Amino acid sequence: MFGPLNGPRTALVIGYSLAAVAAAVLGQWIVSAIFAVGIAAHGWLWWKLYRDQRGGD
Repeated sequence: MFGPLNGPRTALVIGYSLAAVAAAVLGQWIVSAIFAVGIAAHGWLWWKLYRDQRGGD
């Protein structure tokens, strides 16, 4: 759907997810929250683009 950038994008999201977990384990709650908001926004926007491309409502 999104072409050749899908693999690197997936790797980056996984990396950010691991960084968010590591930050939480280390007690860096603000950093972890910022990562979590970014990951959630990315997922929501990906879902929206996917839905719009397919013509769904």
